[in-house]
Amino acid sequence: MQPNNYTLADATAADAALSALQVAVCQQYGSDVRYPKDCQALAESVRERTGQVVSLSTLKRVMGLVPATSGFSRFTLDVLATYAGFASWEACVELQRPALAPAGFGAMAKHASSATNNTLAVLREQCGLAYEQTIPRHFALEHWQQFRASTCVATAFVAEGGYGKSVLLAHLVEQARELAPNDILWLVPAWQLASVPPGQSLASCLWEKGAGGATFPEPGTKGMPNVYILLDGLDEATGQAVQQEVLFRLLSDAVAAHPQHPWLRLVMTTRPVYWEQFVQWMGRRYPRLHQQWFGISFDLFGGRISNVPLLEPREVRDILSRLPQAISYDAMSSDMQALIQHPYYLQLLAQASPGPVAARGSKLALLRAFLQQRIHSTRFGFEKTALLNTLIKAILENQTNWQLRRADFDELILRYYAAYEELLTDGILREERSIGPWQDVDTYIRFGHDTLLEYMVARHWLETRKGFTLELARAVVAATTALGHRLEVVKYLVLFALQQKQFAELSKIFDLALSESELVELGHFLGMELRTNREAAEALNPLLAAQPSGQLYFVETFVDQANLNRAYRRTITAYLQHKQTPEAQLFGNCMLFLGDFLKEDYAACTEHITAIRRVPHSNAFHSFPQGRRVFSELVHQYFVEGQPEIAFSMESLQNQAREIPRSRSSVDLFPSAYQFFPAGFHYFVAEAFFLMQRYAELLEWHDFTLALYPELEDYQDNVYTQILQAFRAVALLHTGRHPEAEAAYRSLALREQLDQYSWFKDYYIVYYLLTEVHFGRVGLSHMPLAAALANIEQHAINRQMPFYTTFARRLVAPLNHEK
Repeated sequence: MQPNNYTLADATAADAALSALQVAVCQQYGSDVRYPKDCQALAESVRERTGQVVSLSTLKRVMGLVPATSGFSRFTLDVLATYAGFASWEACVELQRPALAPAGFGAMAKHASSATNNTLAVLREQCGLAYEQTIPRHFALEHWQQFRASTCVATAFVAEGGYGKSVLLAHLVEQARELAPNDILWLVPAWQLASVPPGQSLASCLWEKGAGGATFPEPGTKGMPNVYILLDGLDEATGQAVQQEVLFRLLSDAVAAHPQHPWLRLVMTTRPVYWEQFVQWMGRRYPRLHQQWFGISFDLFGGRISNVPLLEPREVRDILSRLPQAISYDAMSSDMQALIQHPYYLQLLAQASPGPVAARGSKLALLRAFLQQRIHSTRFGFEKTALLNTLIKAILENQTNWQLRRADFDELILRYYAAYEELLTDGILREERSIGPWQDVDTYIRFGHDTLLEYMVARHWLETRKGFTLELARAVVAATTALGHRLEVVKYLVLFALQQKQFAELSKIFDLALSESELVELGHFLGMELRTNREAAEALNPLLAAQPSGQLYFVETFVDQANLNRAYRRTITAYLQHKQTPEAQLFGNCMLFLGDFLKEDYAACTEHITAIRRVPHSNAFHSFPQGRRVFSELVHQYFVEGQPEIAFSMESLQNQAREIPRSRSSVDLFPSAYQFFPAGFHYFVAEAFFLMQRYAELLEWHDFTLALYPELEDYQDNVYTQILQAFRAVALLHTGRHPEAEAAYRSLALREQLDQYSWFKDYYIVYYLLTEVHFGRVGLSHMPLAAALANIEQHAINRQMPFYTTFARRLVAPLNHEK
């Protein structure tokens, strides 16, 4: 039975690989799998070794105990291949392909040289400056030479847009050709990976394309040159021709299968956001492969990774000396010198209209020139076309809503361009209020590209109605349904209303006739804005807490634990005053308990626990308030009262968990938002066990949770799921199961989830740091132990949560004593 998504050319190798996999699984298991009952123990062995679950029915089919009527999923094959000792299923298949001496490298060299020359010509043509005015980057050549001398398989150049990654790669290819003429360099735009047939590996596809029909080289054959595949623009590829899943699989499998084709090595360019998504995906699929990369750290703490530095002053001088007009670097102000070390702004300055350097030195004038350049320059034709197509489509679809006529088209095009400068002067965007680091300007401008049309609509309504009102917002929602982006229009209205301090009108914003997913997103958006606007938060938060819709979509959904001991405490207090239901009283008092517990105000904790116990309890309550109640009881007894016994028996906790109604869950509705994680009760019990250092109970509870909620396997892109997996890794470590603990730790994607769902970051990031402390004590952490402790202490100071400093110091106290 062939696995899914394999071509006929691979059918023989795939069938042979499946037979080999069955044998290897039995060898790893230590016994033949002859009967269906054997699969129960095998399933447990697979879970313990890989941290993944393969169902009994699937194992029976894979092992040939029952007929297989359909192919097996790639996930199943990869898990079992990893269990059996292969790098991946693809590596297992590669071993079954016929291998002869490499006769095709000469043909490949010729084909690769031609393809590279074509790509170089395109990159030179698309370069923002004339290519001869650009320079090779010194650090890039050093990085390349170190990579070439290493045993690593792949490397990447990661930086935001405008850092000149494509030009960097073009110069690097030219230099590498001279330094190592026997190497085969194959430079291709990443979008061309769309030509790889489904199920085929990158190595075999390249060999077929370039080796002139020669057979695939045998592993270990001497005299094979290095073939470097240089892929430019991974982030651009998925926007044009290649599905993200397909691209990620091709690249990760190529690294995993390196022992089968050691001649192939990879070099890539991409942006940090896309790279982080790739790291997260690859960490789940191949948790140990980070050792095979060069120059890229899989530890993402401290912000987005980037290994492409800004231009050095000597590099700026070198470029300026190549320009036809005389521009003196030394004559510029220090601010201007710092600004044009960003390659994109140096390019803009070089292309700016003639005039005194001082006139171009104004940041605002330069930014306006940049915006104009982005629209009118033919070098951004694709972007310009996309913008205009969006505008034309919206005009045609919304003539009645906007009362637009085709005759208005030219005027609107001009307004569309002019709206960029309006964005600058309105002062309503978070990016603009803190626009200081000029590396962030691209993000700010792309935000305008994506929602500029909605911005214009919002301004038009505000101008016609003379300011924001709730009735205006309702009219906008009703009139812009066909636009498809009505929530973006509402967000702009909210920003204008905050600017105008229309707090009374804004307090009822969640009464708008929006879908539930839109209301959830609006609550998150408004919450993030109020975090940075203290005056508005102090005025608006209590008003939102007094409104039923504000209670649901702001207080209860946007749980702003970052400010738990500041503005959010006042919000909770107002919420308790206005929502008297037992469930709301339980939630609010538990939140106040948590704030004072983390503040180490144990006297206040005792008052809160008394209030919590007075609230009538029902198993019909939402799982999160019920979980917070048990958490409060457990940690109060352990930390405040100093009683080491668990307040509830495991049996009673499990019985209560079975009776709690399942939370509404939807992967489409911000899976990390407060109401939409299905196992809220279970999470808070696990959190309490983690803080109490009851690791045996934590493991038992984790297994119980997965048995009760198997759908959590589908919630990998979820903060709560990742934290539960981090808790499990720590528990495995402290119960003596070190190999399993290390495998579980390496597979975590917690940091990436915290970055993606930033409204949880300030509170839950502590558990990422504490996991680093636990594994740092045994020398396995990504982050140095001292750095993790320092970050915890700084977080505790910033958020008034000293409990975490005390807790972390207690964890390392035995280690310090040993020293």
